[in-house]
Amino acid sequence: MVLLVSLASYYTASLPFMSKLHLSPLIIGVVLGILASPLFRQAQKTCDKAIVFSAKKLLRLGIILYGFNITLQSIVFVGFNGILLSLVVVVFILAIGYFIGVKLLKLDKEITILVSGGSAICGAAAVLALESSLKSEPYKGIIAVGTVVIFGLVGMFLYPLL
Repeated sequence: MVLLVSLASYYTASLPFMSKLHLSPLIIGVVLGILASPLFRQAQKTCDKAIVFSAKKLLRLGIILYGFNITLQSIVFVGFNGILLSLVVVVFILAIGYFIGVKLLKLDKEITILVSGGSAICGAAAVLALESSLKSEPYKGIIAVGTVVIFGLVGMFLYPLL
């Protein structure tokens, strides 16, 4: 189902009338995934292994392949100031997220760290990396990924409007 939604998203984004709207395959994939969710609910028991495989193996493979896009030349182009600014932003978001989650909202520490890390770094991929480092319970990672994805999705739709 993941493969079909992905292929349909890329195909739909390449259609001439969709190209004029400048919608990315990612946004189209989210919408198609939402539309396909009733099918998933019907076949949930038979899809569990595939979902775990997609979430753990395919997502990690995607992160690795995405990392190959970053070259030493790209890092040099950004320069010391760009790297320093990125580091400051990441640390600031982690600190603010931890403060809001643990101190103000009284949330679980591990969930707060996972959500803050996902927000500060790169979304669900960061949550999965942190989850294995923290050795947290799987449900905490699922909550964190869901939270980061929902807010990322809202941002994807609001950012073009802004």
